[in-house]
Amino acid sequence: MRKRLHWFILLLGGVLGLLSCTPLPEQPNNTQPYALLVFPEEIRLVALDTQNVDPRARIKDIRVAPGPHRLRLTYAGRSLQHVGQQVDPICLETQAGHQYLFGTKTLGIIWRPVIETHALIPGYCTIHRCTEVETQIQPQLFVSQNFMCQPS
Repeated sequence: MRKRLHWFILLLGGVLGLLSCTPLPEQPNNTQPYALLVFPEEIRLVALDTQNVDPRARIKDIRVAPGPHRLRLTYAGRSLQHVGQQVDPICLETQAGHQYLFGTKTLGIIWRPVIETHALIPGYCTIHRCTEVETQIQPQLFVSQNFMCQPS
């Protein structure tokens, strides 16, 4: 009887654990225009626009529709004083066919996300029609690195 109760509790815990998982935000498919956000091991995506993401999930990359996006991120890197810190929401204007590779910068007691690489998605323009504007990289992303959202 105890063995049966033990298995029932394990099964119930597993089912409840699965039900508590938040699904990933909806992503554009291969035929739709998209941008790619790439996160290192040190960054966890907590929310994209208005949809929360399970912070236990390790999202390496996610496709987003071109345009403005609001991201909430948490630090999960090696710096123990920064682990679990969530920065203010950041806003990023994405372009179709572009990938944004995030990195981290620690500044004393706080950290902030930075875009280490902004490039075209390899092979994107062979599947999608790319305009001349879409194939240009904005160098100002590296100059300001200020992605704080404007108050609404």
